[in-house]
Amino acid sequence: MKRPARKGARGPLWRVAAGVVCAAAFLGGTAQAQTQSQMMPDLPGQERLNPNIDPYPFDPFFALVHYFRQVLPTGWWAGPPVSEGGGYWVRIYVPAGWKGNPTSAVMRYCPDAGSSLWRNGIRRIEMRPFFHQVNWSSAVCRRPTG
Repeated sequence: MKRPARKGARGPLWRVAAGVVCAAAFLGGTAQAQTQSQMMPDLPGQERLNPNIDPYPFDPFFALVHYFRQVLPTGWWAGPPVSEGGGYWVRIYVPAGWKGNPTSAVMRYCPDAGSSLWRNGIRRIEMRPFFHQVNWSSAVCRRPTG
């Protein structure tokens, strides 16, 4: 005896949709593997890099974010850098429980004279403290001359 067809039975359209999903999953996996292999220049078939040439251009935004992540104390954090007038400014968020003058505190976080930030062309970094929901006066670091 033949079973009657169920309501909502899967037809040919469902098979096509399942095939598209499987293909997308397969292609997405190979694309990810290709991206990972491109990041490893030591694999066969990849061009060797000359260590005397920096293959990555200087990115001032990334460099500033990285710098402030390293130097700011626990609980402090820096917003994204903003390019303005030949330099950059960064808002420094000071935690609410901190005691003191935030403007004088951020002055300690100016990069050293030999910092790669100055060597790669940044001329000025303005740090704008934000403390107790108020913008405080900024501290400016300038590239050393000479």
